[in-house]
Amino acid sequence: MDVASMSRVRRQMGDRKSKSAQVLSRMSWSERRQMTKLNAQEWHDFPGLSGTHLSWRRGAGAGWELVSSENQVWAIRDKRSLAALGQRYEIRSIWEGGKKSWTSSGWVRQELVDSSGSVVMSWIGLHFHFSATTVLTMDGTEFEFPIQGTNINTVMSAHVAGGSDQPLARFRLLSPPWFAKDPVEGLMPSEAVEVAVSPGAIAMPQVVLIVALASSWIRSYFAHGGG
Repeated sequence: MDVASMSRVRRQMGDRKSKSAQVLSRMSWSERRQMTKLNAQEWHDFPGLSGTHLSWRRGAGAGWELVSSENQVWAIRDKRSLAALGQRYEIRSIWEGGKKSWTSSGWVRQELVDSSGSVVMSWIGLHFHFSATTVLTMDGTEFEFPIQGTNINTVMSAHVAGGSDQPLARFRLLSPPWFAKDPVEGLMPSEAVEVAVSPGAIAMPQVVLIVALASSWIRSYFAHGGG
């Protein structure tokens, strides 16, 4: 992603945050209550979603395994790497000015790099402190990951930015978050995260990479940095 593209995406992220705040401020109390009910219903209906259902379990060492209901391992994830599709990928953080910051998007971007050193996908923004601004780019297509619900019925979806309302995948947080003070870099998925991959997305091999990365973002959304 070049500088011009990153600047455009950053502006879009700011626009999304502003528009979300404007929409909420215009909603009446009854409309907010209705939205809360709908979010809760979506959370409870999650097991009945069509598609392939996946979950996370502890793997060897500090790793986590993404497994299907048939106990097939789709991916293995640790803090700085990801194994899937017969390859091992490295997760790299490209920092702005070499300085780390957890209160804002301190990095210029993050990248998933294959064994040949090629960038498979990159992302900027953060799911952090109740702000969901991560935008992932793969093969020129941008994906976004909006959050719905509260800390007791959180659901996240993966969408093509500006595309169809039909998500590639949905994520459900099974237990309330712990409002982590840990750094968001390297924050892992857990057994508290369930995934439902839409039937139409199964034919896209790279969807497993997107799911394996994004599964931790539904948790980091509730993180609020050190201190």
